Amino acid sequence: MADQSVECAWTHYWQSDRLASCGGAGERQYQIAIVRHWHRVFARLETPPRLLDLCCGNGALAILAGRYYLERRGIAAAIDAVDRARIDPERWLTQQRTWIRQIRFHGAMAAESLTFPNATFTAIIGQYALEYTDIDRTLAECVRVLTPDGQLAFVIHAREGCVVARALAQQAEIATIRALDYFALAQKLAQAIASGSGDTALKLAFEARCDALRALETRSLEPGMYQNILGVIQHALAHLSDCPLALVRDKITEVEQGLNYHALRTEALARAARTAEEIRQQLSPLGRLGFRPLGEWPEAIEGEGGLIGWSAILTRARA
Repeated sequence: MADQSVECAWTHYWQSDRLASCGGAGERQYQIAIVRHWHRVFARLETPPRLLDLCCGNGALAILAGRYYLERRGIAAAIDAVDRARIDPERWLTQQRTWIRQIRFHGAMAAESLTFPNATFTAIIGQYALEYTDIDRTLAECVRVLTPDGQLAFVIHAREGCVVARALAQQAEIATIRALDYFALAQKLAQAIASGSGDTALKLAFEARCDALRALETRSLEPGMYQNILGVIQHALAHLSDCPLALVRDKITEVEQGLNYHALRTEALARAARTAEEIRQQLSPLGRLGFRPLGEWPEAIEGEGGLIGWSAILTRARA
């Protein structure tokens, strides 16, 4: 049930006009350190490559790969992208439609049970991907669908990194918001307004909670979270005179559910993060299958704010 809840949380997250879940934003989706890292990876791969992007979300890494090969090499890479969540990037994204249509997306497909034939891909890549899965089962599937001389390349959440630190800070903020009982008060106020009640004490209590949220927003790493909560709920309450009470209450519930989903995602991120030694241990069985690491093992990727993640790149020599 917990896994299903997290899956719902990610499905909800990707039903929006966003590419990456963390690591930067803008045209290239990620911080420049991550972009440069993946460009170095792509430069090493067979040309033209046959790529599989694991846990792809709305396709940030797959699009980055497609752009690299077309703009730098003048070739169109064959790219499949899978995610356990029910993704639909062509529906939700507005700025990347040309690139999205060149990628074959597969929603509701777990990395632990891929449906591709054996030896389909020359490389398998993933940005904050492998660590969210059952790693042993996922690696077994990766080995199965990889060509005999294929490569694996992953960027993995660093337990001691800045992305995890931000997620932990967001968890603390979410706990503070929940403690305010803001949504329950909003529901009671909606009921009171709709019934024509002039409950001054209730209105004052609700406004006090709004003020508390505004104060939290001023020192938050995620001010948009507060702006969304305040903006949507206050807008809904303001339209009770021309909108059914049930719709307003549903909107309040929707915003609260969004916060709950955010909590589930940050908790999943913190659980998924690994130390360098944990990565070495979990990927070491690949050595018995002929894989060897390329470069430092694993390599630290430093970006804005510090350590972004660990890079693990492995290649297998043809027998």
